[in-house]
Amino acid sequence: MLRTALRSLRAHALRFALSGFAVVLGVAFVTGALLYGESARAASAQAGEKSQPDVSAVVAAAPSSSTEEPPELGPGLRERLQRLPGVSRVRGVVEGRAFVVGRDGSLVGSLADSAGVNYQAGDDGSDTRYPLTSGRGPQAGGEVALDRRTAERAGYGTGDRIRVVVRGETRHVRLVGMFTAHDSRVAAGGTLTAFDPSTALRELGEGRGYTQLALTAAPGVSDDQVAARAAKVLPSGLEALTRDQALDTGSGDEDKMTSLLVSFASVVLLVSAFLVANTFTMLAAACAREHALLRVVGATRRYVQRMVLIQALLVGTVASVVGYGLGVGLGAVLKTLFPVLAAGSGQAGGAPLHLFSPTAAGAALAVGVGVTALAAWLPARRAARVSPMAAMRTGEPSAPASLRWRTVAGFGVTLTGALGAVSAAGSGDLGIVTGAGAVLLVGLMLLAPWCAVVLAGLLRAPLRRLAGVRGTLAVENARRNPRRTAATASALMTGLMLISAATVGVTSLSHMAERDAAREATSDLRVSAVDFAEMGDGTARRIGRLPDVATVRTVPGPRVSKTEAGPPLAVLVDADPGRIQALDKRITRELDNPALVVRDRAELAAEAARPYEPFLNLAYALLSTSVLIGALGVVNTMAMSVRERVREIGLLRAVGLDRRATAAVVRLEAVLISLLGATLGVTSGAALGAVAVLGQDSATLTFPWTRLALFLGAAALLGVLAAALPARQASRIPVLRAVGTDGA
Repeated sequence: MLRTALRSLRAHALRFALSGFAVVLGVAFVTGALLYGESARAASAQAGEKSQPDVSAVVAAAPSSSTEEPPELGPGLRERLQRLPGVSRVRGVVEGRAFVVGRDGSLVGSLADSAGVNYQAGDDGSDTRYPLTSGRGPQAGGEVALDRRTAERAGYGTGDRIRVVVRGETRHVRLVGMFTAHDSRVAAGGTLTAFDPSTALRELGEGRGYTQLALTAAPGVSDDQVAARAAKVLPSGLEALTRDQALDTGSGDEDKMTSLLVSFASVVLLVSAFLVANTFTMLAAACAREHALLRVVGATRRYVQRMVLIQALLVGTVASVVGYGLGVGLGAVLKTLFPVLAAGSGQAGGAPLHLFSPTAAGAALAVGVGVTALAAWLPARRAARVSPMAAMRTGEPSAPASLRWRTVAGFGVTLTGALGAVSAAGSGDLGIVTGAGAVLLVGLMLLAPWCAVVLAGLLRAPLRRLAGVRGTLAVENARRNPRRTAATASALMTGLMLISAATVGVTSLSHMAERDAAREATSDLRVSAVDFAEMGDGTARRIGRLPDVATVRTVPGPRVSKTEAGPPLAVLVDADPGRIQALDKRITRELDNPALVVRDRAELAAEAARPYEPFLNLAYALLSTSVLIGALGVVNTMAMSVRERVREIGLLRAVGLDRRATAAVVRLEAVLISLLGATLGVTSGAALGAVAVLGQDSATLTFPWTRLALFLGAAALLGVLAAALPARQASRIPVLRAVGTDGA
């Protein structure tokens, strides 16, 4: 059995290679995502293990929905905790937002993970939490120290004059030292700026004391014991956490990236399953006489079925191995695009990417073999049902089964999915929209053969007028085996359905954000802080003193307590007539702060729409793989179709169809298949995207007609390109040999 399966694999190596390559891509996505996730988690774990080695427990403000200000973490509480039994040391920690300005004038590193800390020098002048690599620790208000990685990225050295942004203001300071930062924020790409204790309390603590009190346990005392003893003396509003509890930051961005890639990998694998199933279905039909001969010489149905499944397992195993290797490369690319620092490594991607991971290897094998075997299950059963009498047949195969019940089921499932989508529009629940979309996709897959017949009927007359007999032949070939046409088109349909839904949804949200921003712009210019930064209290006064300013207004920030308002979020500026652009440049020069940006009305509208475009581009980049697999399906189908129609092509050539016309028939058929998948995918995807948008409050639907039309045009071009090689093969078939053959 194994020798027979291997012989069949060698005979149809190219066909199996195309379907196997589709599985390779899906396996690579899964493997790369898992390997990257493991490497990123390892880097974060290393940072966590080495971070704050002197901490056993942490005292900080307890999370609360109340706006009341928590008790101050002052020297009195610090002394009280220092006297607890089992506590050897209590460190006052001050942390807040601080950003480093690079030599090019831009902010360095991840803004979400950039922080300022207090440097507490011991008797030897160094801080055990931040061990120095050069220079010394900061001792006065005009001095700072940076983590070594940040200094290297910014190109700074000890003794340089640098700029930092604290509490919305730019400060010119001297870099007096660099240190190694065993900190998860640096591991995530952020920066760490150390200030002297008094400056940190004044600027980062904003005069309200420490942000944390870190307790170090005496020898023989556990972290849990220290936290429990501290909790007993704390006032209401404060809590004590063990070191592990304080460092537990959740799954992190690396897990989100892993989940996103695995989600897209599932789409790729679904599309791959179509190609695998179609390949084995066509090969089962092409090898029907071979299977019948095996039955004649004594092979049972189970033998034939197992032989086909063994072929699938072999293809899946090879695809898993190749996909795993490709996944290692993908993981390395992800580490380059989304770097994570290992603690103290000083280099992006410090945690190594392991070439072998039992989890990733097991997932690759399970996914590759599982998808291939499941996709080949029904074709294997059909191959096993071939009668021994089929070995004596010549000419055309028997007529396929009726599509009546499949069509009825397709209409029913499609209607169910459509009704679910309509109901989701009223609820606004995206989960319901997703579920309805899955049901709709299944319904369209069932209905695709009927759609193929209908589309062929509608296009018969126009193609006859445009392309003559070539158009007629292409239409008849497409509708000859509607199941095959539908299976090939479904691969394209799935990818384009998701792409179209994302395009409609993101475009609508982007235009809505742009419109709202333009409508809410009540001033000529708006000065605001970048994400995670804040604006200094004196910013509005500085702007108001400039020439060309007509009026200045501040937008108050959210209250931080019942008695204290937060810093402004924005400053609204009206310019003297005709002086908007000049005032824009003047404000930028005056503030000299890269954490503050000045925008006019048009820039505000564009900025509001900006966050949506990267997501759409990422979706295009990842989902394009599924479209590529759909194109491979068209190549595979057309190549197999040419092999099955050797005699037919020979007869057409004998009665006058030249080589160019023969190739044109193949290309037209491929375009019809591609347009079938694209039409179903684009229309259904656009409808789902519209439902998702209309279900949101105050949403306005915007149809990106140009992009949707571009998808249809791209699908037609894809059909032409996919048919290039099969069309060439068809045009080069020798006429005499083709007429003399009785099949593929």
